[in-house]
Amino acid sequence: MKKVLVLVFILCAAGAGGQEYFSRFNPSAEITLETAIRLGLENNTQLLAAQQSIMIAQSRVTETSMMRLPQFDLLATATAYDLDSVSVLPEALGLRVIYPQQGSSSNFYGTSVSAVQYLYSGGRISGSIKMSRANLKEEQSKYETAKNEVILKVKLAFYNFLYATQYLDLAEKDFATAQNYAKKQKSGNSWDRVSIAASLERFRAEINTARYEYRRAYQNMLESLNKELDSEIKIKGDFKPFIYEGEISKLNLWAMQFRPELQTALYEVEMYNLAANISLGQKYPDVILGASFEKVGEDTLSNTNKQVSLAVRLPLLYSYFTQPKQKKAQQKQSALRRSDLEDTIRQQVLTNFDSLMFWQDEVKERGTAVDGISKEIKKSEAGGVFGIESLNALEAYHKAQTSYLEAVKENLLAKAQLEWAVGQDL
Repeated sequence: MKKVLVLVFILCAAGAGGQEYFSRFNPSAEITLETAIRLGLENNTQLLAAQQSIMIAQSRVTETSMMRLPQFDLLATATAYDLDSVSVLPEALGLRVIYPQQGSSSNFYGTSVSAVQYLYSGGRISGSIKMSRANLKEEQSKYETAKNEVILKVKLAFYNFLYATQYLDLAEKDFATAQNYAKKQKSGNSWDRVSIAASLERFRAEINTARYEYRRAYQNMLESLNKELDSEIKIKGDFKPFIYEGEISKLNLWAMQFRPELQTALYEVEMYNLAANISLGQKYPDVILGASFEKVGEDTLSNTNKQVSLAVRLPLLYSYFTQPKQKKAQQKQSALRRSDLEDTIRQQVLTNFDSLMFWQDEVKERGTAVDGISKEIKKSEAGGVFGIESLNALEAYHKAQTSYLEAVKENLLAKAQLEWAVGQDL
């Protein structure tokens, strides 16, 4: 092999973005699977958007938590008036009562500070705070879901790239071996020469196919890393089969515990429960404590007004009869979706577990077959007899090696997909 898992990428970002990248990562450094995952996570726009959603949800938690605190208002007014009868300023201007002028002044001034504190709200304020916290947890679970999707995408691209590299190296090596066999052929009849030329052509075509697969894997790798096409990066990894000896029951338990989609569905149910409770809480009154202090007057702020009020308010809403039913229906829908999601996850675990078990056994058998053929090939080469049969045998050996590489690739892909289905690395 000329190169072992060394890939030349064209991936240098122009401008500030590229400078920031290379300030943290050396272009000549070898990119392992762990590094590729980190790069994929750092450069994924969906994850960046999900992070912003988390920040918004955090701000909403802070905002709703402040609903427990008194709400203060500061107001200062200066009013010029010409009245024939008593008037009241609009609500935005303090609802102050102004009487027709009795002296020479037609100006009215006032400053005030007021505070309103909800002593009881039927659970609506506390329910809103709990909903904002549940929404934050839901956004965090959505972020973890998107993160797992990115990790799966990077793993699949990485393993496909390793396979494409091995496949290309194998095609080039076996083509060189076939040419060597052809040179050692004794002059035969024209039919033998035709067979030799056809065999060499098949090896040559195999190289072009391998190069095409390599380019496709190259593009998928770049896409998974979200990188531009002008930098040199080396990538390395072990292209070896993965062996799992655990039970599927354990994997199902892990999936129910670690899959963020289930957590998202759980928080969704919680939010619908809270929304239903808030709707039912509309039948309870609000108990409000209010106080204000103001200084008013025509020429000077000579008059002082103080007040403390306790109010009981019961909203009479038509939606009281409909919203609880709507929220309960949404709650049932969410519970049904969660149940369906659990079944889907179990099916995903089963499908990927069966795939891993199949390729785990298959890669052993194909590896054993390749080892046996390799020994026979070496014995035949030692004999020094090279006829048209040697090229036919080499083609069969090449197919066996390619089949083994495909089995290793499928084994690693099944491992990556099972890890995604479970929600953590095996």
